[in-house]
Amino acid sequence: CDPETIANACADSNLRRQHRCLNTPFLQPQLLESLGYLADTETADRILDGTYEAPEGLDRYTKAFIRELATPQTIRDKGEVNISSTPSEYKKAWQRQKDRTASDPLGLSYSHYRSSIHDDLLVETDNLLRGLPLEMGFAPELWCNITDIEILKKANVFDADQMRLIQLMDAEFNMNNKLVGRKMMF
Repeated sequence: CDPETIANACADSNLRRQHRCLNTPFLQPQLLESLGYLADTETADRILDGTYEAPEGLDRYTKAFIRELATPQTIRDKGEVNISSTPSEYKKAWQRQKDRTASDPLGLSYSHYRSSIHDDLLVETDNLLRGLPLEMGFAPELWCNITDIEILKKANVFDADQMRLIQLMDAEFNMNNKLVGRKMMF
């Protein structure tokens, strides 16, 4: 097969798999109108607060799922989480990464950032620049690119429907996600 045929088969398979969610309760008018696509509504806040009353007609599994979305008291007790990082946290985080980790090819590689940890000025600068989008609430253009890659789930099974889609993001964006996630958990 030629590369274009393979790419088209993978794209078709991915669309079919990724569109399976379109018939779920959260994308039907009853919940979609009150939650929106971004769940940035008063209804979403009530779900997180645990005070939301599910409307009639929802199946029991969706109701149970919604109940589980309430923020646990242990998380509430933590209060606001400081998502900024210190240069030492930045350095330690990049030291744990592998140079061979793939990232979106439009941005800098993991090895680039790993090599910068040997210079204190670069650590300070990169830490500041990486933290600005979090502090100021914007997404750099490179962070908005995602590269889709198909990998085999099973050796020598090349059927597009049996492959796994992974998404490569900018290394810096990925590191921010890891650091923020770590701070949210501990």
